[in-house]
Formats: sequence, structure tokens, C-alpha cells
Amino acid sequence: MNWPVEIDWESPAGKLLVQLGDIVPANRRTPILLFGSAALQVTFAPTVLSDDADIAPDIVPYSSDAGKFGQALDRAELSSLIQKHGLGKGQRKLHIQVNAFEAFDPGSNWGRRTMATDRGNLHLTIPHPLDILIAKLHRYEEKDLEAFKKIYALTGFPSPEILLAELRSSPRLFAKRDRSLEHMPRQFPESKIRESVPKLFSEMWGMRINVNRDILQPTEQAVASSYNDHQTGHQADLADIAENRLEDLPAAQGSGNKAVSDALDVTHVPKKTLRGDAAGSKKPEEHQ
Repeated sequence: MNWPVEIDWESPAGKLLVQLGDIVPANRRTPILLFGSAALQVTFAPTVLSDDADIAPDIVPYSSDAGKFGQALDRAELSSLIQKHGLGKGQRKLHIQVNAFEAFDPGSNWGRRTMATDRGNLHLTIPHPLDILIAKLHRYEEKDLEAFKKIYALTGFPSPEILLAELRSSPRLFAKRDRSLEHMPRQFPESKIRESVPKLFSEMWGMRINVNRDILQPTEQAVASSYNDHQTGHQADLADIAENRLEDLPAAQGSGNKAVSDALDVTHVPKKTLRGDAAGSKKPEEHQ
């Protein structure tokens, strides 16, 4: 799969983004994240249909390019502008949906393989199709399966091996959200990814996948192995340092423990001087 690619500005979602870029004021240049089916439509698959173009303001404080977007539109301002120009939900069939950045929930590596482009007064960041597809596994409706099939038919990507490796690198995707606290808002629907992953592998490649056995356990074992290797290596290093230090010690005179302690600059203080006044010790002058 070639990446990055040329953006298809003539696709339905592409034309909508061109309009958005034209209405953003020149002095309010704004970075946005484009995700969902619209991102697939403007990159690889114009036939992937969607009723909306999912975007989110992509403003990161203290980032290297934050100074370029000092007056960027926030989510509320962007939504207001879109509604004002008739590009929002209920105003046209294909509309722009302004989301929170956190609504896009792909694998852990997604930020390292994005592409970026400018259009009008927009700076667009577009995730790799692999990450767009992984994010669809939380919902996994029929149209999401169709998106997988179309991208796979066009590009041969992702292979089951690549998808499985990416899921293993992102165990947090399978963590259940804590609903135990009644006051916690349910702003996010429950993810279906535990159920959808086995369905996808079965429907796409005829493979039987168990999330715990084939994804989570190998990841846990790899992490545990790395941790154990680190601990073993760390302990070995400390042992080597201690051994080398002892070889440099002067020959012990008298008590071996005392010679070692003296060589290591351990200050010997009579036990009774370590007792505080609260323990009933005498004042220093009374020791004389």
C-alpha cells in the first residue's frame, strides 16, 4: 500500500472539505483531524459511502507547530461556522460532523503514520487507513465491514497478520470502561471490539480468533518477558558493580565487616548516639 497518497478533492467528502477550507477566515487558520469513512473516501475508496465527514479540531498545546495556529477555531466556533454556512447535520444529506478529538479511538501507533495536507485555511491530518478501520471495530455495523472489504479489495491491505500485530500492540482497546460509579456520565457507548474482532477475522479470512488467547495473552507475555529481562539485567549489573568494588577494597584488618564499611566511607556512630531525646538519651555533654 502506497502512503501517503493524493487527496481526491472531487469525491463527495473532498468537495465538502474544500467548502469548509474556503469559509474558515484567513486569520483563523485551523488544524483538523479527518477520520471515519470520509477519510477513506478521499484517500483510497471514493465508493465508500458516508452521510457525514467526521472532523475534530486538532489543537495540541506546546506542540512544535502550535504557533502556526494561535487563533485556530475551537470546536464550538467550528460548529457554529459550519451551521452558519449550511454544511451541518440536518442542513444537507452529506454534512460535516464536528467531534471531540477523543472520539477517534484507533490503535496505539496511529500518530506515527498520518499524512497531512492544506486546503484553503484548513490544515488536515488524515490517519492511515489501518487506523481508520481499527477505530471502526468499536461499532462494527454492516457498513464498517463493507469498508474493510473495499479497502482490502483495492489494496490487499490490511493482511490478517498485520491487523493482528497492531491489535496486540494496543491492548487498551479491549479494556472495559468502568461503569461502577453512578455519577460517571455515559458519554461514550460501550465498545463492541471484543465481539467484533472475532467476527471480522471470520468474515474476512475464515479465521477463528480468540481475543484473550490470540491478542491479550501474547501481549502480556511479551511485556512480562521484557520486564523480567530488565529486572535480571539490572540485578546482574548491581552484582557486577558490587563485586568490582569489593575487589578494590584494602586488605581487611581485624573485622571483615568493619574493613568493608570503612572502605565504603560508612560513618560508624555509637548506637547510643543514634537515640533521640524522645527515647530518653542523655545529652552529648553527659557522655563525656
